[in-house]
Amino acid sequence: MDIDGCLSNLEQNTDVTFYTGIDEPSLLSPLMSLQSLPHLDPNYVENYLNDEGGKALDVGQIKEFSQAIDAYFASTHNTDVTGPLSIEASPSTSQSSPSSSCFNKCCNTCNPSCNSPCNIHFNSPRNSSRYSSSTQLKHLSNFNPDYRHVRIACPKFKSKLTLADDITKVKEPWIPHVAKQILSSVAVQEVAQAFKTTAFVNPHNDIGFIESNFFSDPTPPELVSTCEKIRAYRKLPTDDKVTLIKSAFLDFNALKGVIVFDPEVDGWFYGGKVWSRKWFYEINPAQTRRLDHIIETFPNLLRNDLKAIALLYTIVLFNPDLVKLKFRNTVRLERYTYTYLLKRYLTAYFGSECEVSDTLYRLMVKIDEIVKLRRGTVKIFDSYQPGCSTIMTNHVAHLVQFKSL
Repeated sequence: MDIDGCLSNLEQNTDVTFYTGIDEPSLLSPLMSLQSLPHLDPNYVENYLNDEGGKALDVGQIKEFSQAIDAYFASTHNTDVTGPLSIEASPSTSQSSPSSSCFNKCCNTCNPSCNSPCNIHFNSPRNSSRYSSSTQLKHLSNFNPDYRHVRIACPKFKSKLTLADDITKVKEPWIPHVAKQILSSVAVQEVAQAFKTTAFVNPHNDIGFIESNFFSDPTPPELVSTCEKIRAYRKLPTDDKVTLIKSAFLDFNALKGVIVFDPEVDGWFYGGKVWSRKWFYEINPAQTRRLDHIIETFPNLLRNDLKAIALLYTIVLFNPDLVKLKFRNTVRLERYTYTYLLKRYLTAYFGSECEVSDTLYRLMVKIDEIVKLRRGTVKIFDSYQPGCSTIMTNHVAHLVQFKSL
């Protein structure tokens, strides 16, 4: 009896719901010693059967099955071979056994008529639906541990991967939202670097320097140097740069008074000296009360955050409501851009959309209140010396014009 007739007979006399085939392909593979098959222990075969329920093969069926396997291997393979048969001939081997050629043909072409051991196991009627291509490749490793050399016909499969040592040769598609995120990050870093020494108290300013600049903070040279580090400001024409920075000088001094206020001394530490809030109240009570309200309602979590404060300064700088602007729409677009960047930064800071929207609104309200303090700020500068505010704003304008030459 041949092997197919034996298997057909076993299927007819065996409960199909129980016997689903031999799970271990080595029972049918040429890797098993041929001399050991006639003396196969019946219990050894039973161990490969499903143990969930149903009837098992009896001793007569097992003997008939073993004899059929012996007859097949005796007619196909050399019985003197006891070691494993190679799947694919190595480059140094000029000849291969008939069984190896049959096996390679089966694996490469998936020929259903091939009588190789792998085709009997994988392409038999009861096993064809059980083994996917990945499962078959896993079982092929039982024939030869070096199963990576098995040739599988798959036109879309890359036989070898190369690593990108030189990424300049790799072409990446243009993804707009990725580029937008990168540009946003670069813009935030730019303003943070620009206001690094201006956003908070500069400890290097001594009392003589600040007196020569009428106690301004930031001073005209610091303000011009900071703004020139911002690309969006540099690309504006000189006239608009002068208009923006003359207004920003007064607004920056008021905003910095809110940010660097020290509640422990109830005032400001500047130039090695403490300036009391009560002293400013005596000079201009109305201005001081409005400033007190902004200080008490400013989000304290962001008071020492350089990136958030730098973005606030930049939003104040690009004020599209000034009268003498020539490129008003450009300035308005820049303000919208930095407002958007502030929102993105707050999203990363808080995470909650509700909290982000609430904080952003409060910060924009503080900016509006700072701008309304401009007239009171002029009065404080003029209290040092009549016309001091005009002298300082003209000084700022001259520095911008000098740098533009």
